[in-house]
Amino acid sequence: MIKIPFHPMIFETDIISLSWHGFFSVIGVAVAVYMVIKQSRKDGIEDDLIFNVASWGVIGGIIGARLVHILDNLDYYIDNPINFLYIWRGGIDGSNWISLNDYFQIKGIHFLHRFNFSNFRF
Repeated sequence: MIKIPFHPMIFETDIISLSWHGFFSVIGVAVAVYMVIKQSRKDGIEDDLIFNVASWGVIGGIIGARLVHILDNLDYYIDNPINFLYIWRGGIDGSNWISLNDYFQIKGIHFLHRFNFSNFRF
């Protein structure tokens, strides 16, 4: 177990709590969406399309991270099956994931070179 020198929660109340992980995840998504919208406007892509893709990406990311956590702790969730729904109690894991591109590279499938990223500017 990794010991951290501060509390993992920014704040907690009876109604809502905010963890450092959640806070920085939201910041990361917001910055990523901002950067993509900035570039997509130059390329004539509507903001609604970016927001739709980002929304589905976040939902898929949360579901995928939860599934990885459940698979990593399968013995616990077999004994306590209702707890797999309790996402607010923690249990989102992305520490052992590889990106989809990395997976395809390992399998010898190279597809990102087909997209032209040369005009992308920050």
